[in-house]
Amino acid sequence: MPDMSYRKDVISLLQSSKRYQIYVRDIDKALYSFECFEKSIGWANFIISLTKMQRVLEIRSKNFPVIPKSGQIARRLSNSLHPSLPVGVHLKALEVYKQIFTILQRAEILESEDIFYYIMGLFPLMEHCGTRVNAELLVVFEKFVLPLCDKLKHSTPLIETKFLSTVRYQDFSIPEHIVYYMIKNCSNLEVYEKLIQTCKYFFVNNTICVSKLIRLIIIHLKD
Repeated sequence: MPDMSYRKDVISLLQSSKRYQIYVRDIDKALYSFECFEKSIGWANFIISLTKMQRVLEIRSKNFPVIPKSGQIARRLSNSLHPSLPVGVHLKALEVYKQIFTILQRAEILESEDIFYYIMGLFPLMEHCGTRVNAELLVVFEKFVLPLCDKLKHSTPLIETKFLSTVRYQDFSIPEHIVYYMIKNCSNLEVYEKLIQTCKYFFVNNTICVSKLIRLIIIHLKD
């Protein structure tokens, strides 16, 4: 994984390119269309904005396998997954997610924030999506997100030092081998969430990286 100084040098070089500046300008235009349509009524406007973003990424990313303004794009995509919007908008948004993850898969320089911006917007969709969207969401996690998370897992810090410093050994009323089995063999997302809500001990002894979390989500979606 390239160090941060190398990444900054490459980004600085990109920003000096006129074609990259055009790429950023087109992204700004696509983002602005979301702002305009938010003031109007009609879910079809989301489809128009998402299509504009899709076209910009398709054309401009051929020369630059990076995505400028990822934070703003991720926010707009997350808004497009709002439960009040119909299935058609959700499916179109997932098309754009697939396109973005495909671009990130080609990126030689990839940092954790490049993907985390986007996957955080996908998680809430699980709670309210229908069967069709559920199937597409599963594809996004399995074919796109998991490979990217596996690529990053060795370089991404997942537990803060302050968090670890507050963890204490737990004296449970049940045998230790049962506790150990519970920690290491949890295959259900809801059960795991309940365990780590009980105390930090479970989380620390079975640290769940993003790729593992997504695998649990996939199991949850298939149930």
